[in-house]
Amino acid sequence: MRHYFLVGGLALLLFSVSSCKPTPQTEEQTAGADNADIQQGIYRQYTGTIGDLAVGLHLCMRHRANPDGLKETFYYGYYWYDNYQEPILIEGSPDSTGKTVLIEFGSGENSPEWLIDALDAQVLTGIWKGSRELPIQLKSVAQPAGSIAFTCAGLIGETKLRPDDPNSPGAMTSLSTLWPQNVNDPALDQFLRAEIAGGILGDSASTIFSSAADLLKKQQDEFVAAYQKDMSEFVEDTTTFSEDNKYMYSYDLQSDVSVVWNENNLLSLAFFSYVFSGGAHGNYATGLACYDLSKKRLLGINDVFKPGFEATLDAALEKSLRNKFGLAAKAPLTELLFEESFSYTDNFCLTGKGILFNYPPYEIAAYAVGEIKLFVPFSDVKSVLQPAFAK
Repeated sequence: MRHYFLVGGLALLLFSVSSCKPTPQTEEQTAGADNADIQQGIYRQYTGTIGDLAVGLHLCMRHRANPDGLKETFYYGYYWYDNYQEPILIEGSPDSTGKTVLIEFGSGENSPEWLIDALDAQVLTGIWKGSRELPIQLKSVAQPAGSIAFTCAGLIGETKLRPDDPNSPGAMTSLSTLWPQNVNDPALDQFLRAEIAGGILGDSASTIFSSAADLLKKQQDEFVAAYQKDMSEFVEDTTTFSEDNKYMYSYDLQSDVSVVWNENNLLSLAFFSYVFSGGAHGNYATGLACYDLSKKRLLGINDVFKPGFEATLDAALEKSLRNKFGLAAKAPLTELLFEESFSYTDNFCLTGKGILFNYPPYEIAAYAVGEIKLFVPFSDVKSVLQPAFAK
């Protein structure tokens, strides 16, 4: 799996491909974990229609700190149209009038919006506003066959560098994770908890955590410890902080885990993280992972494709890129990318009808381009698919 985690004084988001070895199977409580700050969120699956088209949605809700430091309700997840099953990221919060607005990401400059009228445990209704306006009519559904039930937990916190100084900078965290619930197979439950911990903590994950609270507290503690270490080497005892300069000495970590696909013993997860550790802007990345639940196995690229797949897959990815960004067939890729060519990445996950690849900022294009998510339908690469995915 490709983990996105923080090392080296939190200066960079580094990309690491794990060896896919099982996490050591030991049970441990995080020492001194304070669960008082843990907030329970919500994970639901909805199905229904946007206009006349059938869609599905995996949606999470948690609380987070907004840019002004105030707590807000935050919705995030992935939806798809049944006829294609390309995952589309949506997220948002109630606006100043209290109306919830969700925005689609990865759809170009004029991103469609979901203007929500009702959102609860039974229904999600509203208006899809893009090139035209369409009604949204969704209903929550029970777990599909071969899926995993999850709960969502969040943790918001700030650790000041100088606790007694009202102008002190600090390390701010706004974290959440999914956590498997009521899994009848203990080995599968342990496997999923280990994979989620690895996706969040990277190579530092050596524990099967007993709860989401313990995992989030560990993530927070590691970030705060790294912040304090950096500041001890950077801030003098005589440094005076003010409202004007404290942001220069503040760090911020935000992370979420969300469901991309969850049925027929195929589970795909997205691990998002954003970190600000000084400089002009923060960095962010989304790591993708997919699991064969029947085999308790993280799927790699060679599990999906037959030997010799590379040229066919790369051509399909270029086709997807050109379609998504409106590049003509003979237009140079350097109008968008760093290089004239690019290749597949191990950062991928599956739906029932295709494969989603993600390239974080700076991997193949400039920061301003954002993450580049490219979907390849199985039908475009059928000749090189393993039999299990060529059906």
